[in-house]
Amino acid sequence: MLWAKTLREFLLNLGFRAVGYEGSTYTLQKDGMKLILVTYVDDLQLIYDKSHSKLADYFKEEFGKRFKITNEGDLTWHLGVHYIRDQDNRTTFCTQFRYVEALLE
Repeated sequence: MLWAKTLREFLLNLGFRAVGYEGSTYTLQKDGMKLILVTYVDDLQLIYDKSHSKLADYFKEEFGKRFKITNEGDLTWHLGVHYIRDQDNRTTFCTQFRYVEALLE
């Protein structure tokens, strides 16, 4: 609980707004740019349009001043879900094929 409270206070002080009642998704809008931050315990996924990279870089810099972070690059796996991006068509395909394979064994 302490981590969740600390993270929430940090994000709200930075200008993020909580989405819904779960407290796991936040948005930040600034200068016409928008970030979406999805959290699960200490695993965070930052979602943004490429044209909003300046705001994303600002967030990562501020977050890194307060917490130890690693950048895992583009999202490919998260909580057992495999994400496959098609940048040309601007789509993302999500699958749990490994979970299904395990069920069938």
